[in-house]
Amino acid sequence: MLEKEPIYKVDFINQGGHFYIINGVKYPSVTSILGMIGGDKTQALMGWAKKISVQYISDELKEMLGKDITIDEAFVDSISKIGMQRPKFELNKAADFGTRAHDAIDNYIIKKELPKDEEIMDCFPIITYVITHFLFLLFRY
Repeated sequence: MLEKEPIYKVDFINQGGHFYIINGVKYPSVTSILGMIGGDKTQALMGWAKKISVQYISDELKEMLGKDITIDEAFVDSISKIGMQRPKFELNKAADFGTRAHDAIDNYIIKKELPKDEEIMDCFPIITYVITHFLFLLFRY
């Protein structure tokens, strides 16, 4: 069975970003657009990372309330170290979800296959709604 030719192509650029090419017209990726709108992401990411770290440490300490434990220097160092690594864990989890979502969207556009990934499938009605309206607006103008 022959696969359908995708309705778009992806052009990768040196800085790690990419553009979508639809009918010969180059469009920036959503990430590129958000980067332009959001300006300097460093401050926002730093705030997010602090929040995630503190929340993890707080949750862990609350879970230990009422338990017979000794809070010593090693315990504090251990929970702090894990808390500081938590943003990277959350970032990797989100990146993995994003990759799986992109793959599912590509398969849907090219092969009209629904995702087999249950987590992605839960989000797919909204994803197909966005895709449909994006393509409608894209070809309208």
